Parts: sequence; C-alpha cells; structure tokens
Amino acid sequence: MIYPALFLSGPQKSGKSAVLNVLLPTILRQFQEHTHSTSVIAVNCDSFEVGNVLRFCDAIEREVRNLGWSVIFSEPNPAKPLLSMDIFFDELGTYLQKQDLLCVILVDEVQRLFLGADAVNTACALKHIFQPNPQTSSDRLRSHFRFALTGSGMVTAFRAFAAMPANGSRFMSDCMIVPITTSAPLFVAKLVDDAIREILPKDIRTDLLMRLPDVPPVLRCFYAELATRHPDFAVDEIVDRQNRKMFDEFRTDMIPYLQFDRVPYSDQCARRQRIRMMARQECPYHIRPEDVFGDEFSLFKPFLKESAAKSNWGFFHTPFSRFVERVIEPSGTLKTDPTLENIHATFVDEAIAKLLKGTLQVYNHMKLICRHGTEGLKARAFLKKHESAFKDQTVGLPPICYDVNSRVFQLLRKQNANANKGQESVNVSEALRQGFPACTFCYLLRCCISHDPRWVITTFAATDLAQWMLSDSMQTLWS
Repeated sequence: MIYPALFLSGPQKSGKSAVLNVLLPTILRQFQEHTHSTSVIAVNCDSFEVGNVLRFCDAIEREVRNLGWSVIFSEPNPAKPLLSMDIFFDELGTYLQKQDLLCVILVDEVQRLFLGADAVNTACALKHIFQPNPQTSSDRLRSHFRFALTGSGMVTAFRAFAAMPANGSRFMSDCMIVPITTSAPLFVAKLVDDAIREILPKDIRTDLLMRLPDVPPVLRCFYAELATRHPDFAVDEIVDRQNRKMFDEFRTDMIPYLQFDRVPYSDQCARRQRIRMMARQECPYHIRPEDVFGDEFSLFKPFLKESAAKSNWGFFHTPFSRFVERVIEPSGTLKTDPTLENIHATFVDEAIAKLLKGTLQVYNHMKLICRHGTEGLKARAFLKKHESAFKDQTVGLPPICYDVNSRVFQLLRKQNANANKGQESVNVSEALRQGFPACTFCYLLRCCISHDPRWVITTFAATDLAQWMLSDSMQTLWS
C-alpha cells in the first residue's frame, strides 16, 4: 500500500501556508485526542540553503528532540547526502514502528529542495520519502510517517514531482492534490477586512489599502503587516515591497517553465501567447486548459476562473496573472531579465493603466459634446450622469479634481494645452461652459497620460493617483 503525500497547490498568498501550518495541525490535534498516537512536525525549507537535504534532516531532527523522542540517528556523511537522508528516515521510521506512533511532517517551501545542483537525484530520493511504498524493501521502514507539502514555487515543485521515476507508481498519480483557490468566501474576506481595520490607524492610507481590488484576504494581511511595521510607508511603497518579493519568487519559479526549451521556437511563442491570453481572461472558449497545459493542468487548475459556456476564460486577477501577462510580449516572446519596473507592474503603473481605461468613456463622450442631434444628446446625458457620480461625497472623486482653480486641475489644463501647441481643446471649454468640470478633469487626465505618462507619475503623488483610481465612480468605468 502506497501512503500518498498531501500537496496543497495554488497561487502565491492564497493561504496555502496557513492551511498547512495552522489548519492541518488543528485538525490533527483534535484527531490526536482520540488516538494519542499522532504527532506533527513542521519544517520550513526557507530556513536553509536550497537543495541541502542534510539541513532538511537536521530541521526534522530538532523537532523530533522537541517532542522528547529518543531516536538514535547516525552521523551523516557530507560526501553522500542522499544516502545519509535515506538512513535518517529509515532510523526515524524504525523508532515510530517500535513505538506504534504516526508522525505527520508538514513541509513548507518544498520547492527549495529541488533547486540544488543535484536536483534530479534529489527528486528520485525524495519520492521514496514523501510517498513510500512499504511493500518494497527500500521503503519497508517508512510506514509510520506522512507528508503534507506546499510552497511558493508551485511550478518548480510540480515539475520535480512529475519528473520522479515511476518505479511501479507515479508520484503525481497517487499524490492527493488539494487546490487552494484565490476566491475566498465573502464572509471570510469581510472578517479579515474588519480585523485589519481594527488594527491599522483610521486614515487615508488604511482606507486605500482596504479598497485595493483583486486582493485575496491573505495578501491583504501581508499588506497590513507591512503597514504596521512601516508606519511611514505610503500605500504604493507597501504594495511594491510585497509585489517585489512575490515577483522574485515568480521569476525563479515560473520563468523557467515558460521557456519550453524542448519545442521549436515558433511553438514556444504560440504556447506563451495562449498563456498570456489566459492571464488577460481572453482565452477563446474553444481552447481548453488541457490544450494549453497538458499533463500539468492539475497544477494550474487553482489559478483558473470558471466562466460561462462559450465565453472567454482565464486566470483569476491576481499578482500572478499580472506577472504572467507582463513577462510575455503579445508576440509570445519572453522578456529577458524582467523586473517589476521594466514590466511596468509597480503600484503606480497599475494605477495609471486603470485610470487610462476608466477615463476612456468620458473622453469619447467629451469629444461629442459639441455635436448636434441624437449623438450630441446621448453624449451630454452620459456626461451629466457621471458628473453627478464624480461629485458625490460618498463615491465620487476628491473635490480638487473638479475645482477648476485647484492646483491639480490647473496643472492638467496647462500640460494638455502645451501638448496641443498652446491651444485648449474646444471640448474642454464647452464642457466647462455646460457645467462638467469633473468630466473635464477625466478628459484632461487621459490626454496627459496618453501624451506623457511619466509626467503624470512624477507630478502627482501616488496617494493622489490611488484616490482617483479607487473612487467608486471611477472603478465602475475601469472594472
């Protein structure tokens, strides 16, 4: 009988580690109250260098000593780490069998075990540890421990598992894969938000952090932790600090996967184009996930958003999907040496992109404001409706956006005129004459972003851009 490992898969900051290190031990402790024979050991592979299986054994041995077990372990041989690891788990298994104990070993950041110089042989050796078959002579002493695994590098871990030799069974075929999806129930998200609001100061920074879109509860907790640790950080610094850490993990984990070195270059680009479409939720319904990922589909399943029949589909909107979209060119070419900055995935870049999208409809209707007939009437009706929303004290833009004498409004007006050879657009003057200053702000902002986005980024504070982007009246236009 094969004892399958439990593999928690899912995107970054979706709660995998919390399930592994908090939920599973809680469940097992309740089980232990009835059996008195199950113990839990937790190891994080972030605590030692990649691929070092002897340090992995050391970490488990420390936990064994903390439990008070008198296991006699042999001295490891640094020249033969994989053999030493085999001996270590045989000795642990022998002790557990004699004491009739069951040990559940929780391993976080498991992908780090497969990043060393001897990754292939390491994967082969770990198969017989993570998922032993006690009916075989090599695994006969390993019937009394079970493994639960997860990590931030899902692709690296999954590919290592898939590459493990069969020897009678495939690791991934027997492994119990538990997908951790990014869409938490609304009541969970609300509980997390309420708890965070109780901890953080009641100020504009907290308000903006709590209103950021497409942020799973676990990621919002990391934002809150950074906000608490760095009270001087603005909202963009908090988001970029966390995004930079996640992007470094993504780059190590996902970029090698996206290279597809074993297929012709044209096929590589075609496959990456499909994955990019998935990141944008634009993959045609006739292309199914199995067509893109093949045998690796089960790994990416937690990343995918369910869609209605015969509609485009793709990944959930998360930092992962944004990173995927930005590192792949529309042609399918993979960006070389990507950074958060050169793929334009910083907080300010995201704010500018959303403001550009959100102001588009206002811009298009402003261009029709001088028209006669039905076209002009519809344009003015649209502007009147949104002018009211933009000025609403609850869902609207800050008053400086529609105060024609404010510094913000004057800067946009002047910059737009400069880009238009010193002439102000007739659409601007006519919109102001008809009483649409908030819509005029959106029109001017879009023109300035289109002409010179760097000017907008360097002229206005990130907090201002965040306030404009996250006002409910603007969100309805870009979401």
